[in-house]
Amino acid sequence: MRLSLRILILCLIVSLGAGIGIGQAIEARQIRALSSQIARQEELISDLSLEAGQHEEHVSALNSEIRSLTAEIARLVPDIAEKQASYDLLLAKYDSTLEQLGTLQTSFTRLSQEYEALRKNFEALEDASNGAAVEELSRLQEQVSLLERQNSLLHIQVAQLTDQLTPAPHHAVEGREIWGKPGFRSNAWAGRDYELKRKIEEIARTWHETHTFIEGEMDCNDIAVSLHNMLLTAGIKSVLVLGNLEMVGETFEEANHTWLYVFDAQGKVIYLEPTTGEVFYGRLPDGSTNPRAIPYREGFIYLRPSDLRRDLKGRW
Repeated sequence: MRLSLRILILCLIVSLGAGIGIGQAIEARQIRALSSQIARQEELISDLSLEAGQHEEHVSALNSEIRSLTAEIARLVPDIAEKQASYDLLLAKYDSTLEQLGTLQTSFTRLSQEYEALRKNFEALEDASNGAAVEELSRLQEQVSLLERQNSLLHIQVAQLTDQLTPAPHHAVEGREIWGKPGFRSNAWAGRDYELKRKIEEIARTWHETHTFIEGEMDCNDIAVSLHNMLLTAGIKSVLVLGNLEMVGETFEEANHTWLYVFDAQGKVIYLEPTTGEVFYGRLPDGSTNPRAIPYREGFIYLRPSDLRRDLKGRW
């Protein structure tokens, strides 16, 4: 009996130890599983944190781009408004001239019809000349001659008015006609390049300090002509240039701005922007090309303001 009790106690102890060992093994597996899951979660959190950082950088770049575009829009709005006002003024002038042309064309059509009717009557009378009076035939011939002269004059008026409606660079000159030519050198300033540059800048600054720009009453053409005159008074040679600073190889119809080429004593070009009074030099102090001068290098060149006015016509 005592042996059996001992055996029973021993079995219980063995069973308890086995249970504890099994429990610890199970708990160890669970701990390893949880550790693995925690590691995966930490790895996932790291990936998400990296992705969130990339998104933040992208959002920051987009916000910067939005601010840049907003500033560009704010800069362009006044320019667009100014161009719209100029366009409206030109459109009004165009409508007025077009109405005159329409009136002349109507008169021309009416006179052409009258002329054709009289010509037919004349031919009919000529066929029946044996029974017509000489005086009547002479009168009709005079009427035909008069209508022919009126018709010719009307053709000339229509051609002249059409030419007024069609601006074209008839009086512009080629660059080869001025580059390096002795007549386009500010010889009075020979050996005084620094003084010449300062004088050009002073003239541009003086105009803007002593004049008030009135929108709709004056434009870049008027300012450029005034500066051209002031430079000439100071013994500085310059020409007017019509073009489009935002285009390369623009047509005459696409040209919308006027500036000046100013020549030093060697015939080298200095660029003068009339609307702001800025002066640009082709080369920077380090010898490299000045990027701000590049848009001013090409355009339709005019030796005299009157030539520019004749070509612009109603667009002035």
